[in-house]
Amino acid sequence: MKIRIIISGLLLAMLLTVPALGQGENENAVWNVYCTGDRSQCTVAKEPTGEFMFNVFPAKVTWDDAQAWMTSNGNINRPAVWNVYCTGDRSQCTVAKEPAGEFMFNVFPGKVTWDDAQAWMTSNGNIESTPDLNVNGNWNMGGPYNIGMPCQIIQQGSALTIINENGARSTGSVLDGVTVIATDWEGGLKGTISADGNRIDWANGTWWVRQIQ
Repeated sequence: MKIRIIISGLLLAMLLTVPALGQGENENAVWNVYCTGDRSQCTVAKEPTGEFMFNVFPAKVTWDDAQAWMTSNGNINRPAVWNVYCTGDRSQCTVAKEPAGEFMFNVFPGKVTWDDAQAWMTSNGNIESTPDLNVNGNWNMGGPYNIGMPCQIIQQGSALTIINENGARSTGSVLDGVTVIATDWEGGLKGTISADGNRIDWANGTWWVRQIQ
């Protein structure tokens, strides 16, 4: 009788242990990859939230599996916050987050990634209609404050990257033979180039002078 009770007890213990082991094997499968509707951004999370509503896997997976998918897909972390904005005649265009100045006419109906915007610019020759004005190089703050602090303009055709004395950057463009615009500053900050090309008078009252080599 004692032997039967012991055997029954062992069988019961085994039956209780098997599902517990099965549950332990899957306890880390609580993750998924959730993406925005256009899959421009994805994130690893336990539940969908905000714009990240569309799951990649039909069921939960482990952290390692979710991260492996993110890695193999380039992490899908490029935010779709850009557009290409052009002048009315499309003679000039620039990549920016919002329209500014004369660049008021968007190419894409909605926001796109930086790569998509740059691809459009490249395929359209960057709309370089006024590359003759050369503002490329190192500049100094002329006044009325931070006098002498270094600034810089990186020019590729009519497209500019403008860096002020504090290290802040703005995309920009050459508008015509005497005017540039810093698209991201003050709603589109324009600067007028002097006749000798060595001074920029900005519309906010500051000015830069070119570093003469």
